[in-house]
Amino acid sequence: MNEPASLKIKIRAGAYPRTADTVEQILRSTLKILMTDGYSALSIRRVAGDCGVAIGNLTYHFPNKAALLKELLEAVLEAYADRARQGA
Repeated sequence: MNEPASLKIKIRAGAYPRTADTVEQILRSTLKILMTDGYSALSIRRVAGDCGVAIGNLTYHFPNKAALLKELLEAVLEAYADRARQGA
């Protein structure tokens, strides 16, 4: 989990490419904050500020911190599963 940039984020079918970019950016910022400052420092406002996304845009994709963390956990686990399947 050293490299937040290596996350492969799956977005629902039919989503616009910019949506996928925004969600990936949000998740990378979330992971960065968790890794550097811990859970207690994580907030929707902090993530929005870190990745340069409006709070309204962030809450459109993730209505609360729990939803954000759930998606991040799924993305991280999927990235590890992909690496395991590739034998890396």
